[in-house]
Amino acid sequence: MTMSAKQEGVGVTVQEGDAEHLGLFLAEQRRIIGQRVMGGASGAETLAAMTELVDGLIVGRYREAVRHGGEALANAGLRQCCVMALGGYGRRELAPHSDIDLMFLYLPGAEDAAKAFARAVLHPLWDCGFQVGHSVRTIADSIELARADVTVRTSMMESRFLAGSPDLFEKFHSRYVRTVV
Repeated sequence: MTMSAKQEGVGVTVQEGDAEHLGLFLAEQRRIIGQRVMGGASGAETLAAMTELVDGLIVGRYREAVRHGGEALANAGLRQCCVMALGGYGRRELAPHSDIDLMFLYLPGAEDAAKAFARAVLHPLWDCGFQVGHSVRTIADSIELARADVTVRTSMMESRFLAGSPDLFEKFHSRYVRTVV
């Protein structure tokens, strides 16, 4: 039995609303995924559906912050910052109720914008009960930390772009592969 999160409505972004609405949306999507599991969906299909659900929430919150943060924040969010999934979540292997590992990457000079995006994304996730590990770093910070800590190194090797500047993510990834891996 194939589980397609898109067919079930999973991954639909909740862009506005309070934690209660987001919580109701999340509960409904988890119920749908649970029904699919009980109907014979595989573990891989379940992981993919959960990953798609959380991707939609994170990308939706990031885009909402870009839209409503004013011109300077929007410019920084699209050109100088990005959010990326790390570890198992980066591999698209998010099990139900697993923790979520995120990194907010920014160019020097855009730290305040990156922190604003982190708040916009993280607070709703925390309000819904997600356990979220996160960091806010530059490329240089990331590489320095990866060289010193094998756990961080491994987690960043499994990074995946979610939202923001794809060029910044590509710059990070190519430099990371060149200097750390």
